[in-house]
Amino acid sequence: MARARKCVALLMRPRRSSCGLSLGGYPCQNNRGASEEPRMLIALLDLLRLRARVERVLVRYTGYSLLSRHVTRRIGVPYVPTLLLVSSGRRSGELRESPLFYFEDGDDYFVVGSIGGSPRQPAWYHNLLADPRAWVYVRRRRIPVLASLIEGEDRERLWPIAARAYPRYDEMIAEAYPREIPLVRLSPRSG
Repeated sequence: MARARKCVALLMRPRRSSCGLSLGGYPCQNNRGASEEPRMLIALLDLLRLRARVERVLVRYTGYSLLSRHVTRRIGVPYVPTLLLVSSGRRSGELRESPLFYFEDGDDYFVVGSIGGSPRQPAWYHNLLADPRAWVYVRRRRIPVLASLIEGEDRERLWPIAARAYPRYDEMIAEAYPREIPLVRLSPRSG
């Protein structure tokens, strides 16, 4: 909390020049030093990281996502449930947490690697390719899962279910072209 207050204080502080080099190509306010813009950018990034951390904690312990609520309300669709995927980083081996929209079919959970139609694949997808064993937090329960990519007829059957859950997925296919947006099954496993 102290870090958040410090970030807010940095953002609210009046802009002054300080001695030092100009960072990131930002213009200097005077001939003595760099502007405060890089500092403000760093403070904004800290606030975004804090928001992401809060979002992960909310999804894990309450099963509710403020970001999902905001996004779905903005585009006028019902709330899309969110799970927290915990996977091992493919390079570091450290645990990585990703809040993701999901839908269910039988006992399995399904997630879509859209990143808003970005031309690149999400990091969590690459992590699952390297090690398909993961955990999800769904409705405050921790469930061990095994990930598998959905292709072919299964994908054709399941994609309309995903598009009903979140209608923007169909638009994102065109935005992400030529990348195919992955549809991933998370099947519960023992231990």
